[in-house]
Amino acid sequence: MISINKKSTYALSPQKKVGIFDYPFTLNPFIGCQMQYKYCFVPGLVIKSTRKDFFEKVQIKENIVDLLKKELNKYSNLPQHLKRVQFGVTTEIFQPKVINYMKKNLGRGLIAELLDVFQTEWHEDNKWMLHILTKNHNVTPYIDQLKNMRGMVQVEFSFIHHDEIISRKYEAYTSSITKRLNAITQLSNKDIFVRVMAMPFYGNDKDVKTLKDI
Repeated sequence: MISINKKSTYALSPQKKVGIFDYPFTLNPFIGCQMQYKYCFVPGLVIKSTRKDFFEKVQIKENIVDLLKKELNKYSNLPQHLKRVQFGVTTEIFQPKVINYMKKNLGRGLIAELLDVFQTEWHEDNKWMLHILTKNHNVTPYIDQLKNMRGMVQVEFSFIHHDEIISRKYEAYTSSITKRLNAITQLSNKDIFVRVMAMPFYGNDKDVKTLKDI
């Protein structure tokens, strides 16, 4: 079930402890995730929800664009190294059914609008770095927009194994390994900075090497 949440009170979540590799802020446009990763740590630990509700009931934060504009300006005087946002930590932001629902019921594309907010702020000298975390090839429709944000954005794809059968065992509803690799190629061909992460990883040193090779 997908629904609209009109009562969100914030867009950015400041992190309590920030190390050299951490991101001072996270941004999640939805509550809930239909990808149903078996290793997902969010329900219960991060969000007070059962796994069933978190995986089956997705709420779209309808007012998140306006909230983000206000908050980026609120934090505009932070040191540059703290103006970094990780986009899509507690939920996959390119969930196909959710994106289609937004187009049909809101007549809007919140993901594109959020990207536009960051781009506009950048041009107005409020420079925020954006780190997009995904397992889904549905990032590719946003390539033209991301291409125009090359200096301020990076896209990170996550893999848990190089073998499709093993991958499907733990993440049955996301993009195949092949589709993710193809998306990486498309983004890289547009000079968009792409990273690959193997976490969590279900394999040994040999499997890690195989993943690197592909």
